[in-house]
Amino acid sequence: MSRPWRPGRAAEGRSPLRRFFVLALVALVIGGLGWLYGSRLVAMGRLSAEVRCLKQREENLLREIAALRERLDEADDPEVVEKEARAILGWGYPDERRLIVIWR
Repeated sequence: MSRPWRPGRAAEGRSPLRRFFVLALVALVIGGLGWLYGSRLVAMGRLSAEVRCLKQREENLLREIAALRERLDEADDPEVVEKEARAILGWGYPDERRLIVIWR
């Protein structure tokens, strides 16, 4: 079959504009995926820092709870009750005299 050659699309080859658009589309897709996963990595980093902070806070609160439980166990002792009443409430026995010093 012998047909004469006719110039058309196949003869022109790929135009530089089409290559540019394909490369721009590929770059856009890669950039979008990079932005998507990069922002997730940043968010994960922030959340992991917040988790570390909350764990530290939890440890501090657990220590404070343990100290308060120890104080609660000591609250049954009459000497401790008397000491706290004198220190916090300013209570004393009727025959005791108090000396109050005022600095100016």
